[in-house]
Amino acid sequence: MRGIGVHHSGLAYSYRHVVEIMFRAKHIKAVLSTETLALGIHMPCRTVIFAGDHFSLNPLQFRQMSGRAGRRGFDLLGHVIFFGISEAKITRLMTSEIQSLQGHWPLTPAVVHRMLMLHTHPAIADKPKVQKRVAHQTASLWMSPLFTVASGARWNAEVGRQKTIHQIRLYFSTVVDTLMQMGLMHPSGEPRLFADVCSKLYNFDPANFIFLSLFKDGYLTDLTEDYQPVTTHEQFMESSEFVKRRLDMTERCMERLMLLLCHVVCRREIHRSVLLDKSLQFEQVHQVVLPPTDDIFQCALEDVQRRVLACFTAHAINVARDIQTECNGQSLPLSNIEFSVTASEDVADDSLVSHLHKTAIAFEARSPFVALAGRGDEFETQAELVQCLRDGIFVDNDMMPAPELRDTTLAGNGALLLNACVFDYHHSTSQSDVHKFNGLNYKESFEELDRFKRFMVRVARIFMFLDKKTFMPAPPVGEGGDDPEVTAVDVQMARSRLSRGWEDLTNRYLQEYSHANSKVLSLDDQKKKTTTAKKPKRPPLIKRGRFIRR
Repeated sequence: MRGIGVHHSGLAYSYRHVVEIMFRAKHIKAVLSTETLALGIHMPCRTVIFAGDHFSLNPLQFRQMSGRAGRRGFDLLGHVIFFGISEAKITRLMTSEIQSLQGHWPLTPAVVHRMLMLHTHPAIADKPKVQKRVAHQTASLWMSPLFTVASGARWNAEVGRQKTIHQIRLYFSTVVDTLMQMGLMHPSGEPRLFADVCSKLYNFDPANFIFLSLFKDGYLTDLTEDYQPVTTHEQFMESSEFVKRRLDMTERCMERLMLLLCHVVCRREIHRSVLLDKSLQFEQVHQVVLPPTDDIFQCALEDVQRRVLACFTAHAINVARDIQTECNGQSLPLSNIEFSVTASEDVADDSLVSHLHKTAIAFEARSPFVALAGRGDEFETQAELVQCLRDGIFVDNDMMPAPELRDTTLAGNGALLLNACVFDYHHSTSQSDVHKFNGLNYKESFEELDRFKRFMVRVARIFMFLDKKTFMPAPPVGEGGDDPEVTAVDVQMARSRLSRGWEDLTNRYLQEYSHANSKVLSLDDQKKKTTTAKKPKRPPLIKRGRFIRR
């Protein structure tokens, strides 16, 4: 053994690259890694050890990891060792079929928005060469996509590529229309005032679009209207009832703001098996399911989703009309038996089929098999739009700048149960209790807490920049939003309350976040972490009666 290396996603790219180079040069004989070595990295070895089981260990990951042992041209024989994995899981990994790999849709709402911001940036307005290069880079995303939406015997490779390019272009225009509906772009195609704020939060897609929509319409300003922290002067000069009332108002304001941000940023759905734990019935401190937010904010979220759903329904109909001009065939969802849809003019007038054609509900984008239930092209949820489209139309949840708000897997389209990991940690400051009650391990809970921390810090920096400008959304969206008696002093106070309230909540959360960790700590490590200084040794006690005077 000449050295041991570590390779996982939490390390810097330069460090991982050095580990890969040294391992290939045989300066490192053993590497402890996660799934980061599964795909796309050339690191052949002689022995692969799977130390422990995990729910994400599937046959594809197993084949990729075990394929490093005994690589052709390097070793004649390779070894695969299982440690801490059941025999049934080993058999399933070795005998199961590998899941099919699919390409990734090249565009997202955040990518489209950033491309538009780059193309219309004032710094390149008088530079035609730079504009041409930006347009060329933008076109390369859909001219050479590593993805195809047209599959089956009736499509060849070139036709499938052209169909994919056409759908990507339609998707680009659909996202632009959606951004116009959300007020982030002018009808001329230029970004509006708050579009730059949304581009700075691109890695929180789609939470950045929802947050900016609430921020632009003044909901956050309305939420922090009661934020009035008690000053030092008021603590000594005012009565105790006044101070207590102001403190209660401020705490309620912070609680409502924290709950709203959890609904916007932390939308991890909780697993139903977590709710089967009988100990949760007697739990009164910790919250497993995220509580519902206020009705006004819930209506605002539903309004954003309704506008996004309408834009993407029109997108699916446009793609369906393009498909129908070339191919009228469909296939059943389970047996994949292809059939052709008969046009109404080709049916005899006196037949039963003619009567059914006349009384049927018209549809274009919905699958004919699903349309037998009497549903047209009106989609109520995003999940229904994704799952009930006809062949050749690709729409995914990641393509929409809005999250799903209802659980469509249950009867009646109930409310979506979200994990209250961050909200529970905000009240308990105990990651071990979150790990115990919320069904998340330390890594998953730490990722949620870290994502929320980065969002809070990024928005706090944006507010510091906006405080120096004159376009902070000041008046709330309520009754006084269009009141002409709202003065400049009221506008400045509303901005100040929002900025100071956000800064206060950010500082609170950063103090709580300092106790979070990405792994389980042993008892000795916990004692070392909690112990700040060594306690002085007590002086030896002198027993009574030892020194006797003679």
